[in-house]
Amino acid sequence: MRNVIFIISMILLFLTLFIGLESIFTGGIQGLLRKSKLLIPLMLGYVILYSVYIFNV
Repeated sequence: MRNVIFIISMILLFLTLFIGLESIFTGGIQGLLRKSKLLIPLMLGYVILYSVYIFNV
């Protein structure tokens, strides 16, 4: 179960980084602000899943 949580959290991190970098390269800071509605839930999901993985709750 821990491995599944770790893999899902790494996928969320990759998606967050990919979408963030893509929006910066295409639209600058304005592009990043437009994608913030998508980036914030992805980042929160990553933080929650990774903290569950670390603390083994």
